[in-house]
Amino acid sequence: MSGTPPAVKPGEIITFYSYKGGAGRSMALANIACLLAAEVSDGGRGVLMVDWDLEAPGLHRYFEGAFEFRGKEKTATEERLLDHHPGLLNMFSDIMVEMPHEGYGTEDEAAESAAYLAKRFSPMRYTLPLKKVPNLYLLKAGRFDDEYSNHVNAFDWEGLHRRSPRLIRALAEHWAEEFEYVLIDSRTGLTDTSGICTMLMPEKLVVVFTPNRQSFTGVENLIRKASRYRKRSDDLRPLIVFPLPSRIEAAREDLRQDWRFGAGKDGVTGYQPLFERLFKDVYGLSDAESDLREYFDEVQIQQTADYAYGEEVAVLIEQQRDRFSLARSYQTFARQLVGVGVPWRRLPEEQGPQSSDDRKRRVLERANAFYSKLPPSMRPTFFSFLSRLVRIASAGEGEQDTAARAKLSDLKQEVFIADIRRAEAAGMVIIRGEGGDGATVEAADEALVCDWLPFRDWMEGRRDFLRWRQKLDDSLDEWEKDGRNAIDLLSGTALTVAKKHLERRPEDLNEAETAYIRKSDLNFRNLRRRLLIRSAVITLALGIGALFSWFLLSSLRDSRMESRGLSVNEWKKTGKVHIFYAIENEATAANELGLRLENDGYQVSQIYLRDNETDSTIIYYFRDDGEQAALDIGKIGKFLPNPPRRLPVAAPGVGYIPKEPAQNDPTNRGRIEIWLPSLQARNNTSKPR
Repeated sequence: MSGTPPAVKPGEIITFYSYKGGAGRSMALANIACLLAAEVSDGGRGVLMVDWDLEAPGLHRYFEGAFEFRGKEKTATEERLLDHHPGLLNMFSDIMVEMPHEGYGTEDEAAESAAYLAKRFSPMRYTLPLKKVPNLYLLKAGRFDDEYSNHVNAFDWEGLHRRSPRLIRALAEHWAEEFEYVLIDSRTGLTDTSGICTMLMPEKLVVVFTPNRQSFTGVENLIRKASRYRKRSDDLRPLIVFPLPSRIEAAREDLRQDWRFGAGKDGVTGYQPLFERLFKDVYGLSDAESDLREYFDEVQIQQTADYAYGEEVAVLIEQQRDRFSLARSYQTFARQLVGVGVPWRRLPEEQGPQSSDDRKRRVLERANAFYSKLPPSMRPTFFSFLSRLVRIASAGEGEQDTAARAKLSDLKQEVFIADIRRAEAAGMVIIRGEGGDGATVEAADEALVCDWLPFRDWMEGRRDFLRWRQKLDDSLDEWEKDGRNAIDLLSGTALTVAKKHLERRPEDLNEAETAYIRKSDLNFRNLRRRLLIRSAVITLALGIGALFSWFLLSSLRDSRMESRGLSVNEWKKTGKVHIFYAIENEATAANELGLRLENDGYQVSQIYLRDNETDSTIIYYFRDDGEQAALDIGKIGKFLPNPPRRLPVAAPGVGYIPKEPAQNDPTNRGRIEIWLPSLQARNNTSKPR
């Protein structure tokens, strides 16, 4: 289906922020970036790390010796090459030089210019690839020369926003097109650059903190401020906050528990109740939905002596990843960050068969609890929604149904977006990439659509229809991918079946499917109309050709008759024309008669010889001596390919030959009289006289 290429799913932009320094923010970003890069397939878009901590850059230190300097001399030291390489600040300086000083006249012009600048100054022009970590790139803070600090202090971020208010949003959109993940290392505290990193750029915000009151207060204020800004802006992307407690000391269990859950006697709030309260306020979650006990059971970054000095990346060093390893802790958080998508939903387990059974049991229990709270009138609607999240196995092949991902825009007809939100909050579904055209939704666990009995029972009586709709969606996808080529529209039996389903079950088809069927029907009717018009034109042309041929032959025949002195008008009025052929030799009479009739343009097969009086098969004529003679039909019949046994009504034939001597006119001796019917005589059943 040679058309426009399919749309690429936008990547995720994730900011790592800490209110205070020393929380392990850059270290966490470096480890998560390596884990995500390992998951990117060969030829994929890769993972970009952005060091936006301009006042204290240092992300590059975690990868010393791992960079690939394209086009640079091998003799130069890596340190000098690394310092000289441009970065984020240089990119913004180049953009400032390019953009006009007076701004733009309209919003559309501003948006168009911002998109142009974002593509023109692509981060790939400034990044460094890591030769030791495939698919991973770094956009360092800038060129570290003698002017770097002056450059940082003098850069006018307010002026940048004033001259191009849409630029940061355009950069976010373009970076999401170029990379599967963009991880931003933000400045600490509350600054212009930290505001850009936490409010404008990301769709996920990782808040790294250590258990102390300064971090708690600063983090809470930042989260509330960023959430308020996002809700009031025209940016439709969600902003999901992921708390990441860091540098947790395992040796003091009592303090670990107090700072997690709170200790009233010491005035310690506890970070778990802090974030539970925040999530209820920011996301409107219930007490049960905002429970973060399971999340913080799994997500904690422990203090490890081996990584207290220098800049090491645990996931690149540690081979053994048991529950006590730092690499395992980062791996667990990465799964929650990109695999689950929100912190208040349980992380899927990855253990053996028994754990898999336990996980499935918990999923089904959660599904039953959610289902029991649904009003009975909403349950069929919810099942219809779920049916979009399953791939129906082919009939008769013994395959199993599997979970599938659907476009969020295609589901608004099945269930209101608020109900999808409720299902997401209950851990039933996962929404990805919300706010863009490629937003999708999927079941949180395959067991929900493949093993949940209430849903499976609902599906059983609808499998044929759902399998047909699945095939329709495949055709629709092909049509879209092929640039909506008319050749990919439905026709024939497929269109007939689709129209019946649309008539009988319109509520089970979404807007895109309905539009596809109607477009196919319109195309088919237009095609049929064009074929009918073409057939009519061809028929008319053939009719005109036949009429012209008849007219031409009639004119030729009339001309021949008139050239022999025969009366055309007489033939047309009476149906009789007397044609006299001289028979020179009795033995060759039949041959002469047949040949002459053919030469004069008459079809011999249409001529039947007869005697009008006796209705016999004998032709009577007069010889030169005046004696009456007879010509046996059998002798002349060989010139008639299929001579009829009976005389057709108003058919051509041989006229009456007089027998009486009184009529023996010498001028008729040796001649045969032939008559031909006219148009007026075709319905005349009487014998010619």
